[in-house]
Amino acid sequence: MKRRIKRFYDLLNQRKFQSCYELIDPRVRAKPSSVTLLQYQNSLARFLDRIGAVAVTDIHFDLHLDEPSALNEGRDFAIGKTRWRDSAGVEREFIERWVHEDGKWYTRSTGFLIPSDGGG
Repeated sequence: MKRRIKRFYDLLNQRKFQSCYELIDPRVRAKPSSVTLLQYQNSLARFLDRIGAVAVTDIHFDLHLDEPSALNEGRDFAIGKTRWRDSAGVEREFIERWVHEDGKWYTRSTGFLIPSDGGG
């Protein structure tokens, strides 16, 4: 799980947005109302243009195995907390839900909010 989260942010920093998109839960991507690849690429590019790189400082996650819920469509899931610094040195944290499908972990996050202040 930790490697998967780290891989996602490494790909983000390399601006490999299509590879990031492929790490979104396939069931989310399959929904007609979900974010398209083009929307996702544009959103991630704007985010990085604003904050610079995501310098990961710590990754923590809580696994939830065999806890079926409608939200996760009966799949195992994890809550990942990724602490990071932006290019200005401001410390921030992402909290994301990841689901397990066909032996792989996928994020349920379809974008990032651009911070409007200097922290948190």
